[in-house]
Amino acid sequence: MRGGFAMAWERRVRPSDIVMMDGVTLASTIRARQASCAEVMTAYLDHIEKINPKVNAIVALQDRTGLLAQACERDAQLSRG
Repeated sequence: MRGGFAMAWERRVRPSDIVMMDGVTLASTIRARQASCAEVMTAYLDHIEKINPKVNAIVALQDRTGLLAQACERDAQLSRG
């Protein structure tokens, strides 16, 4: 029998799936708590870090720490309803 932690983990989405979602699906995923805003932000920042040197599409990007802090605040807001 599996514990609650393992089952909760199975519902999570992978970072590679997050960056391929459209906005409606991504919003639904966050509302269903299958991914947090911080996880989404991390997935996108990692994706940008990996891809942007090749495509040079991002000219200016805010500091990672600040963006993750904003994402954590949104998670806290969602938790409060």
